[in-house]
Amino acid sequence: MKRPLATAVCFYIAGVFSGYYGHIFLFAVLWAFAAFALTKFFRVHLGFFVMFFGFAAFGLYNIHTHTQIEKPSEKPITYKGYIKDSAPSAGKYIVQADVGYLVYNEQEFKLGDIVEVTGVARLLQVQRNFGGFNEQRYYAARDVYYKMYSPEIRKVGAKRFYIPRLREYLCKAYDDTLPPREAGVMKALVAGERANLDDDLERLYSVGGIYHILSISGLHIVIVILALTALLTNFFSMKKSQLIALLFLLGYMVLTGCVPSVVRSVIMFAVAAAAFFCNRTYDGVTGLCVSAFLILLNPFYLWDAGFLFSFSAVAGIILIFPKINRLLAGCPKGIRESLGISISVCISTFPVCTDFLPFHSMYTILVNIILFPTFTFLLAGGFVLGIVGMIAPFSFVATTVAAAVYTILKFYEVFLEVVTKFPFSWVLLGYIPLGVAAVYYLAVVLFLRNHRFAKIAFGAFCAAFSFNLLYVPFSVTMLDVGQGDCFVIRSSGKTMVIDGGGNILNPEIKTGKRVLLPYLNYLAVRRVDYAVITHTDYDHYGGIVELLLNKKVGKLYLPAVVDTESEDFKIIMDAAKKSGTEVGFLERGDKFTLGKARLMCLAPDTKEYYEDVNDTSAVLKLSYKNASFLFTGDITQTVEKILIKEYNLGTDVLKIPHHGSKYSNSTEFLQAAHPKIGIVSYAEHNVYNFIPPETRKRLENIVLFETAKHGAVRIGVYRDGLRVKTAIKYGRKGT
Repeated sequence: MKRPLATAVCFYIAGVFSGYYGHIFLFAVLWAFAAFALTKFFRVHLGFFVMFFGFAAFGLYNIHTHTQIEKPSEKPITYKGYIKDSAPSAGKYIVQADVGYLVYNEQEFKLGDIVEVTGVARLLQVQRNFGGFNEQRYYAARDVYYKMYSPEIRKVGAKRFYIPRLREYLCKAYDDTLPPREAGVMKALVAGERANLDDDLERLYSVGGIYHILSISGLHIVIVILALTALLTNFFSMKKSQLIALLFLLGYMVLTGCVPSVVRSVIMFAVAAAAFFCNRTYDGVTGLCVSAFLILLNPFYLWDAGFLFSFSAVAGIILIFPKINRLLAGCPKGIRESLGISISVCISTFPVCTDFLPFHSMYTILVNIILFPTFTFLLAGGFVLGIVGMIAPFSFVATTVAAAVYTILKFYEVFLEVVTKFPFSWVLLGYIPLGVAAVYYLAVVLFLRNHRFAKIAFGAFCAAFSFNLLYVPFSVTMLDVGQGDCFVIRSSGKTMVIDGGGNILNPEIKTGKRVLLPYLNYLAVRRVDYAVITHTDYDHYGGIVELLLNKKVGKLYLPAVVDTESEDFKIIMDAAKKSGTEVGFLERGDKFTLGKARLMCLAPDTKEYYEDVNDTSAVLKLSYKNASFLFTGDITQTVEKILIKEYNLGTDVLKIPHHGSKYSNSTEFLQAAHPKIGIVSYAEHNVYNFIPPETRKRLENIVLFETAKHGAVRIGVYRDGLRVKTAIKYGRKGT
């Protein structure tokens, strides 16, 4: 059998997937089908068959053991460990003890410092929003399972020789020799440190199609290997040169924190060197599979962006490039190779890019072909600048190299700003479901094998992808923004956002950029038709301000009784003015439509005077087919009494007023609304004691969905009634 290791690794990955998602029955069915196919059509030897089963079973067992996370005590604990990784600008450290801890603390420590930590440990968060960041899964790949906020930390020593500490000196060298924006790029490119990347510059690189250079990729390592080998062969034999290069790469791997792309490159280079030493032919697929299996001994890397990008890109170069190269046989060699590699990588990484990067440049191939020749000089200059900058940051050599690096980066920035202004320079495609991605890769495999069903598979992918992109069923989604409110409503291709959340205690945590905008990009929403700010508390309008500044909004609505002299109102209006968004004011009796959905404003009444800003909240009732939703903002019992007298409040879904406050949610109001479902947004650990026991007692007869327990909640309207989907399966343990 050809390349049995590749098949074995595929079975291992299938076992990991089955164990993680709990599809044991599906796994058994697939195994039975695979067993039949392997024995019937491929005449696989029994020994290989047993090996494949063993790999699959090991994957199942491995993910099971990694998801058995012990719940921490609610009492303070004390442990000793060392600073394994850090992002001082964000006040964030990874402390490695028996297990890893993610620690938030404003004190400054260096990598390798030995510390004693005392505080209350919490589990890391699972994915709380659809398409959102899975903190627990991301850090589990780095052997970190708990986090602590503002614990007591005392330095008790330091490791004498700790290679990753060189990363701090390397980053300082860039800070000393380059402006902040350019220094942030070089830290990411050479040292793998992304904490200081400028947000606007990062988005420009993403939209422009060269986001990959902001992380250490296989391309970096290839350039380093070629340069090192070319240099060393002038003094040593080829075998000694490869051995020295391997040792250098091992040190660089440790320095950068063992990111998957570097680990993959080092393992593949080691396999290639071993083949050279043994006078054997090196097989790229086997090298790739060996590195994948070794990295996936921690199975959570299977969901890591760096791992997926690196392996899919290299797989594209190994498997797809030869086919593309033959198709481009008429082109000059240099152009053929550059174009062929770019096309191959684009094909192999397309689903991965769509999942992790919302914006796709239509000129990716052209941009990379134009900029690639300068990238080698940029990377070489970056290494030289880092080394010289650590020794003599203000010397003539450092200043000269810094000027060259700055010029190249400035050229990138200006070039990308021009390209992104071209027609159709970028598209927003949203997410690709796993099943659709599987059909895509099946079509690619059939294409490579010249199979007659390749066109059919590709057509099936196009149909499924288009359906996923264009079919927009009605839905109301309550996003988990912590302590605040945020709702996204979609109807007949139209989109409306009611409130955007906002962290009152720490406004630096941008809820709009962290939650709302990623969710809209996940859905491929290019334009928001209406945005509503129910009232001017920051935990309701903060994310809307960020929305206005980053995405096209048709019209912004505020309550008609808003205090136009308040600082909050001025901040909102300033954002609306900068974005060119039309502003309207809602009052009782106003009506408008969102696709086939109808909305009516029940409050505020401009004839009333409201002492509490919460009572100025815009109250909206949405009707779609045979279902209704009542959005109440933060109204108190004062406004509840008025609404009871003036309207028939009966509704299927009630947004519980003011996050479940005891000063809202009167028994009379809840009886008047008599909802089937209640939805309420609040933070799990909040200082306001939401939801208090007295409110819970009033809500006990309502089916309640809470962001603190369920994460984001999506409600759809169907013929058979309402269907509710939550981001978190409440009560689920593990990652």
